[in-house]
Amino acid sequence: MTPAQPRPPVAGRYPLFAERDGHFVALSLGSPTAVALQARLRSLPLPERVSVYLRGSRLEELEPHPDADLDLIVIAADVEARRRSWAVLEPWSRTGLTKVDLMAVTPEEVESCAAIRLLLATRSLHLAGPARTFSAVAADIATLQAHARRYHPWRIADNLSLRPARRLCELKLLTRAFGVWSRLERGPFSRDIATCLCFADQLAAAAARVLRRAWNELPACPPLDVADVKRALLSQTILTHAGAWTASHGSATVTDRSPGRTAWEIR
Repeated sequence: MTPAQPRPPVAGRYPLFAERDGHFVALSLGSPTAVALQARLRSLPLPERVSVYLRGSRLEELEPHPDADLDLIVIAADVEARRRSWAVLEPWSRTGLTKVDLMAVTPEEVESCAAIRLLLATRSLHLAGPARTFSAVAADIATLQAHARRYHPWRIADNLSLRPARRLCELKLLTRAFGVWSRLERGPFSRDIATCLCFADQLAAAAARVLRRAWNELPACPPLDVADVKRALLSQTILTHAGAWTASHGSATVTDRSPGRTAWEIR
């Protein structure tokens, strides 16, 4: 399958996370992709109590990139349920022309990781298995920390990868970290790439120029030093390793630990 060809970032249909009474609120989402997937997935012999949700640009965008991944979240209670789900979904995914990106999590991981729960609670659509309810996600420091841990700018090398797929991943992480910084400044929160680039323009103009250059060059991957981008992000304590994992919120110590990404990427 031909890898997705990146295009200059364009702001999505719903670039900002809406807030009400101190919590992020859900969007009403639907798409032709979702309707077709519901019919296909519900005919599959998935294990009992396994739930499948659609997220990402195939759900959120009116005109997603034609080569965009199909992003699915699979909620399975244990390793055996994940294994059986994989055995069903992996062959099924190969029947289409779209790359399927599966994130497998347990119900406990959903509740313990605000970053995952935010996607499920506000920007996903139930496709198959039992529908689940998710606790509201607070628009607070703990949620920002959960996202900082997933973007982990401190772990990205000073020189971006020369491999297109890897570089795309690194660019997404660095760019989305500016969404965390924006919210720290009492601005809006976003994961949308074009919107986060605009945040970077305002918060660290020199870093933004480096990121825009990298995005515009894709899928070409000439050598590019992003040390200044990292330095700008790491000026914010929450975006350092120590700040993302240990901080106090009011009188309570934040202990929300990310389970990491247990992902099945099917090509």
